Amino acid sequence: MVLIVNLIIFIVRLFAWRNIQKSKHLLISTLIIIGFLSIYGYNWEFNLNMIPHGEFHDHYASPNKQYTAIVYFNSNGLAEDEVLGVIRDNVTNKERAMYYVLRQNPQVKWINNTTVAIGNHEFNVKDESQKYDYRHDK
Repeated sequence: MVLIVNLIIFIVRLFAWRNIQKSKHLLISTLIIIGFLSIYGYNWEFNLNMIPHGEFHDHYASPNKQYTAIVYFNSNGLAEDEVLGVIRDNVTNKERAMYYVLRQNPQVKWINNTTVAIGNHEFNVKDESQKYDYRHDK
């Protein structure tokens, strides 16, 4: 955030000595581009649905078949392989990613119709705020 503010101050000072009309358009365009890049970067870091699914590994249906837990392996060749766990609501066909971890071939087990255990974590599939992302462990 500090970097963005310093960049904005630099751009304002750079174009302050020029014609105000020309620099105003360039400044507005630059701020719009910085805004879009910031939103994209935030989503990439904190929105699990932005992560590519990768290679399908396996799927696990809930006891009442309303939900399906799907596991994908993602290998980009540069870093360690990763696992993405996705929950699909079979009634609405809506999917959301809720589990992201370095490759460890997690065990998936349904505890009841709405609770699934993936690896060492339990999730209530109806609660959209429940997710696990290894990148944010402390």
